[in-house]
Amino acid sequence: MLNNFIKVITVLSLFSAVVHPEAMEYLGTPASEKAADYGLEWLAKNQQTDGTFGELQNGRNPAILGFAIMAFLSGGHVPGKGKYGENVRKIGDYLAANQSETGLFEHKNPKKRNPMYEHGFATVAMCELYGMTRKDEYKKVIQKAVNLIISVQNDKGGWRYQPKIMEADATVTSCQIQALRAARDVGIIIPKETVEKAKMYIMSCSNDDGTVVYQPGLRGKGFGVNGNWPLTGAGTLSLMALGDYTSPAVEKGSDIVAANGGKKPSGRYYYGLYYCNQLMFQKGGDHWKRWFIPTRDKLISLQQGDGSFDGDERGSIGPVYTTAIATFTLQLPYSYLPIAER
Repeated sequence: MLNNFIKVITVLSLFSAVVHPEAMEYLGTPASEKAADYGLEWLAKNQQTDGTFGELQNGRNPAILGFAIMAFLSGGHVPGKGKYGENVRKIGDYLAANQSETGLFEHKNPKKRNPMYEHGFATVAMCELYGMTRKDEYKKVIQKAVNLIISVQNDKGGWRYQPKIMEADATVTSCQIQALRAARDVGIIIPKETVEKAKMYIMSCSNDDGTVVYQPGLRGKGFGVNGNWPLTGAGTLSLMALGDYTSPAVEKGSDIVAANGGKKPSGRYYYGLYYCNQLMFQKGGDHWKRWFIPTRDKLISLQQGDGSFDGDERGSIGPVYTTAIATFTLQLPYSYLPIAER
């Protein structure tokens, strides 16, 4: 299997992508491949007939379902192709069926608190799925989702947790930026003004040392260079998604992430993996090696006997979340998923 994955240079989706040549160095191992396979098996075993993960913690959350889609797709499993193709289709159809008239991916849990956060990740996943299937129904779903995102961007260029114009933060904004870039890469038109304002907001959250903080007013308040690498990775990847690949902010942010490969912050480890692994893969070369090798080995050590991955420090999101992101992280070197075109 290893040799087959090394040969996969052209991604299976129809996204247009240009990969940094150094980023293609394959750093997986038989152990990491086995861990990824076991993670997918756990996800498949715990999936319900409706495509969700039922009563497991956050098993119907749109963001978590989106991460599961990306975990399966990153292993080469597409509807009609691959062992878990049917699992992917069920999730995609569930998300499509549970989109509101406003375009929001609905979460049926009445205790939901962060609908735009969930909406952003679900949108990214649907873009990935559409890129690999070209199913017209999915494109219509994506357009509605993107229309909502554009409509609730505030004047400063950011987004907040609720689907309305209000104050912003770098976490929700980064999520919406990834969704907009993914949509753009499958042919959805994104207004130039939306892109420019989003970049303006992320830059307002960026410090001179390369760190990215939650909101502009928090700069300098307790966020050391190595104390906030998950959010720094999110913000830096967002700048790249917006077309900035070489600015000092991107270079410094990338250096911070590379220096923290394999390390677990005080919280939000898997959140950081989602963004930072993609960032380092795009940077390639030494950044990719410094990040992925220790991160790969740390994840292998966190896998449980049943194939799931150990929860994050807060213990509040659940095993579907951690397993999907860990599996997605370990499989990124397979190159089945595209990265943003430069």
